[in-house]
Amino acid sequence: MGSARTSRNALTVGDARAATDSVRRATRALTRGSLDVDLLMLWAAVGAAAVGHWVEGAILLFLFSTGNPLETFAFGRTRRSIRALMELRPEDAAVVMDGVNGLGLLRDRRG
Repeated sequence: MGSARTSRNALTVGDARAATDSVRRATRALTRGSLDVDLLMLWAAVGAAAVGHWVEGAILLFLFSTGNPLETFAFGRTRRSIRALMELRPEDAAVVMDGVNGLGLLRDRRG
């Protein structure tokens, strides 16, 4: 019985540590009056703990807290890659219209 209580306490501390960023984001979402994935994930972890599934709640929080930084890292790499590709684009290109070759400037189409 003491071992189960110790495990539960350790998982509670781990849950609290893993959920720190998610709690901040979920609080911001609540103040805006919207739902987001952080809030739903926290509710799921609390629900798992409420029905006695502490381990599942802890795993959920761990995976989610690990996934957010990995997602941020991946987005950063993607942005840098796209910027690097945009720097490689030529300023002008050969244009063929109605069978006539010409040289045209590439215009920025972002409007």
